[in-house]
Amino acid sequence: MAEFSVDDKDRQIIEQLLSDGRASLRKIAEKISVSPSTASNRFKKLRDNGVIQSFVPVLDYEKMGYTFSTLTHIKSEPGEVSPIAQKLKEKAFIEQCFTITGDADIIILSHFEDREKMNDSLQDIQSMEGIEETKTNVILESYRQQMKL
Repeated sequence: MAEFSVDDKDRQIIEQLLSDGRASLRKIAEKISVSPSTASNRFKKLRDNGVIQSFVPVLDYEKMGYTFSTLTHIKSEPGEVSPIAQKLKEKAFIEQCFTITGDADIIILSHFEDREKMNDSLQDIQSMEGIEETKTNVILESYRQQMKL
């Protein structure tokens, strides 16, 4: 089976979807100068090959009542990065979890309704086996949340 690769037309489709995830394939086809069937076939290949994984709204967490958003840097004991990341990804308050290079091994993005829930959740993380150190930054203001290519 041939390996799938993303070309310029695929990127144009993705850019249109990132700009407006609710745009019809007919509208996207018109904007990138291809037929609707070509746009539809390419979109299907992007989905089938896991390039496009899902469609989710970009949320304003503050308007939803989440007054605290944090980035937590986690340093783990040697050999514990993957097991810790696997446990962290199951925690409901964590929006994103990444293993990284640098002074920390893992970084997570979380949102909380109040200071008490934030403290409880951070203490839960700090008590996990295999974690050496955490450093948490409270996000004061967000300037960009939209994904771009």
